[in-house]
Amino acid sequence: MERESVPMDMVHISIPVRDISLLPAGASYSEKTGRAGVKFRVVNDTVLIEATCDSLARVIQMYEMKLSRASNETTTRQIVTESKASFFTLLKWGIIGALIGSVITILIYLRIKI
Repeated sequence: MERESVPMDMVHISIPVRDISLLPAGASYSEKTGRAGVKFRVVNDTVLIEATCDSLARVIQMYEMKLSRASNETTTRQIVTESKASFFTLLKWGIIGALIGSVITILIYLRIKI
């Protein structure tokens, strides 16, 4: 597996203590910087802090691009291989047809001469 260095993202959120009690029910403070995010909310008498990082999305995107490239290369190789095979098949049958035609012509010519 190929590893790709992903730069670190950090997010900071500063909430004065006096503002925590003023936060209405269902409201929250949130901040996002690059792939990093943080969300602060109060539920009943509990402070909930959620932190997220979207670095996995970058890894998935990288593998999807690699898969797409590999799929395109495979399709291109199949088309080229099929094109070459059909040309050589036509050439082979053309030569066989010419040889059979030549043999029949010689036999007819010899038959008429006799």
